[in-house]
Amino acid sequence: MRRLPVYFLVDISETSDINKLNMCLKKFLLCIREDPYVLEIAFISIITIGDTAKIALPLTHNCEIKAIPMFNTEKGMVLGAALNLLMDDMDKN
Repeated sequence: MRRLPVYFLVDISETSDINKLNMCLKKFLLCIREDPYVLEIAFISIITIGDTAKIALPLTHNCEIKAIPMFNTEKGMVLGAALNLLMDDMDKN
């Protein structure tokens, strides 16, 4: 079966609105679950960008995602480290 990887780079620095972020991610999951084709092939990963870059949700089939991880704001934003983490994860998966 083919996989459609969907990576989210999520800004959790002090300048972002975490509540809107959570709401948008939940709406996205609901939307893709309405399309039977995308439902079968979409795999979701969330990488947070704060004072460190972390994989909050490893590449997971969207049907297996029960809840979106909760995010806390952090002070900095290390975009370069997040992009490196993204490229490493894409190479691995």
